[in-house]
Amino acid sequence: MRSLHITAAARADLRAIQTHTEQKFGPAARARYAVLLAQALRDLSENPLRPGSLKRPEIGPDLLTYHISFSKNRSRSTYGAVRTPRHLILYMLEGDSILAILRVLHDGMDIRRHVPTTPRRR
Repeated sequence: MRSLHITAAARADLRAIQTHTEQKFGPAARARYAVLLAQALRDLSENPLRPGSLKRPEIGPDLLTYHISFSKNRSRSTYGAVRTPRHLILYMLEGDSILAILRVLHDGMDIRRHVPTTPRRR
């Protein structure tokens, strides 16, 4: 399993997603979505090139995306399951042991507008 490094921008994305989810859908939905996001991150750390991962050279060199819907069947919990996840994870591999999570974005967003100008974690 790779070491997971989550950038400040991605952490802010995760907080914003949770806040929005709770405000719009309630605390149970927030809990369901949190479980799904955690499962998606676990899935990527176990296999960053898992089915559902897409290389995105049109966005930037070495960048990949993973739609969290590919993890929904493994994220069922006591809170239930998310029916229609709408976020994707923008990430890159740094060497053989680090998975850098750059952003967590709504799938309706123009990803290119939200790519960090220096995507490598420093």
